Amino acid sequence: MEDVTLASSDPITLATYLSVDGQFGSVTFVDAKGGTCEGKADYLTTALQVTMQCPPPPNTPAVPVGAIVGGVVGGVVFLALVALLICYLVPSLREKVFPFKSRKVVPSAADSLQSAQSATTTPSSTQPSGWQSVHSPNV
Repeated sequence: MEDVTLASSDPITLATYLSVDGQFGSVTFVDAKGGTCEGKADYLTTALQVTMQCPPPPNTPAVPVGAIVGGVVGGVVFLALVALLICYLVPSLREKVFPFKSRKVVPSAADSLQSAQSATTTPSSTQPSGWQSVHSPNV
């Protein structure tokens, strides 16, 4: 047999005899692939019949769960990449999504010197002494 794990449980006559002196402790079928199946020996008056008692194959899910999970995860990643590309490549959306992109994060040394000089040379008459004016960037 090619695969004993898929064989039916019809009785198989292995030997015929006139008399029996002993019995087998167990009967095991082994195929060329290394699959095994236990057998039940029946000692009849003139023949030894063996019935295969293979366990049913393990239950495999009818729905491929791994493929579904992989498809969902891949689809979510794809949609996220498409959304990011659209936000980055469409100028009107880019300005709405990244409104402070043109804003300087770290001012240069020249900008800080200019703002310090303008703050010290033009004191404000409406502010109490000791207060400094802070200029926020135009948005």
